[in-house]
Amino acid sequence: MNFGYLYLMLIIAFTATRALTALNGSLILLIIFFNLILILKKNKIEKFNQNKLSLLYTILLVSVVLGLIFRVSLHQTSSLFRVVNTFLQFSAISLIVSFSLFDNKRKYFLKYIFYLLIFIAFLQRIFLFFTSFNPSIDVYVQLKEAPLKLFIQGQNPYQAIFSQTYPNKKADYFNYLPGVIYLFAPFSLVFKEPRLLLFLAEGLAGLILYYLSGKKFKQKTFILILIYYFNPVSLFVLESAWLEPLIFFSLIVYLFLLKKQQAYWASLILGLLISLKQTLFTLPIFILRISLKYFKSLILTFVIFIFLTLPFIIWSPKDFFNDTVFYFSSNPSLLPTGLTLGRLVKESLHLSLPLFIFYLIPLVFSLLSLIWEKKQAKSFVLSFLISQFALYLFGIQAMINLLLFFKLPFTISYGY
Repeated sequence: MNFGYLYLMLIIAFTATRALTALNGSLILLIIFFNLILILKKNKIEKFNQNKLSLLYTILLVSVVLGLIFRVSLHQTSSLFRVVNTFLQFSAISLIVSFSLFDNKRKYFLKYIFYLLIFIAFLQRIFLFFTSFNPSIDVYVQLKEAPLKLFIQGQNPYQAIFSQTYPNKKADYFNYLPGVIYLFAPFSLVFKEPRLLLFLAEGLAGLILYYLSGKKFKQKTFILILIYYFNPVSLFVLESAWLEPLIFFSLIVYLFLLKKQQAYWASLILGLLISLKQTLFTLPIFILRISLKYFKSLILTFVIFIFLTLPFIIWSPKDFFNDTVFYFSSNPSLLPTGLTLGRLVKESLHLSLPLFIFYLIPLVFSLLSLIWEKKQAKSFVLSFLISQFALYLFGIQAMINLLLFFKLPFTISYGY
């Protein structure tokens, strides 16, 4: 089964099981997960051909239709966004149907419809910002307040207390790595809106995908970019201020620079990337599996990581490691919406697994994916995805951002 069908299965299942919160959603994820492992092990990453355009059209149309069904916002205070978004989604559906009627010989009409669809995606995000000013989620509050505490108030964000978002839970934690504070600072301090960075990252990623996809099949390139922008949960992820749009953008930029043989610039981007989130720290290992020639340039990656991180470790090592490492092991409760092995076993067999299982299984699959990784960019992307997939599926909690990680190998498999 190729990436296209797996992606289609995922987005349909995602909506049908109420954002995969239904327990049978975890079984669907298991099927997809082991299919990805088979693709990697057998090196069955398919090249794109013109005959697959119909599959891409199907994925695009299904994505937009599911965007009508899936509740894109949990933090809206007004019904305006829902009304506007519904109108825009129906407009997009009609344009996609029109788009499928033209071929590469009618490039003028293809481009005209493509730009209209891009404009619709842009409008959806603009209305999102205007109707969701302060979402009640700890991620948004921390991204907004952490730069303020560091650069204006002179406080260590890993020691600070943030505005409370959840009852009976003291907001005395900051779980991201220091790169987040630096990158979001201009947007939080100047514009008072950290999600602007995520908005820009999402938009620019589409442009880079255009260059990565090549020009052999123009229609394919347009559809891939539209699939990226009309992912049925992209708006929800953007509103919640999750980092995945920025992570996806950084990975795309990294691959783009590698393709241009700009290894040191790529390593600089990678250094910023791994200073965002703990789960990305293994990324350089997967890169070295492609070729040891990147070893020297990766030294720069770790220099940047240490430069950004070390001051906070020196400032208060206990608080830093408590927030970024030990917080997760000391708060191992399974989310009621998490699709994890632990929740599946607990609800079906009424058993609680030992904590080390949640770390052991992702580690095993990460090692296997590393062993099976081939010396090519597509294989690197897939093997790293499997390690991330394992972390969410077999770890302590599985979140909606899993779907964002699935965008990357799907898109690159067709376009890189």
